[in-house]
Amino acid sequence: MSRIGISYIEPGSPWENPYVESFNGRVRDELSNIEEFGSLVDTQVVVETWRIEYNTYRPRGALGGLTPTETRSTWTTEHQPALSRQLDHQTGSSQGDCAGRDGRSVTTSPP
Repeated sequence: MSRIGISYIEPGSPWENPYVESFNGRVRDELSNIEEFGSLVDTQVVVETWRIEYNTYRPRGALGGLTPTETRSTWTTEHQPALSRQLDHQTGSSQGDCAGRDGRSVTTSPP
């Protein structure tokens, strides 16, 4: 059985947290060093666009070359067929009801 605990990382010791350092390097290489930001709003728009692309559409080696969206869809279909059917039923409609995280009904509508 594995244990989960808190690890203290000394300030100035980035090698102790390789996942964060890898992500920081990627942000620096793909965003900070390439983009020129003219204002705070411009910065927010560009960073949010990059974040959505990074978290949704990029294939991941750890996920077998699938994107997070493909992995989520595959996992939901295989492990939660009732939820998969509910999502399939709602697909294509611009307005509908679905259950939120706490189980309460949430109404969605177009912006």
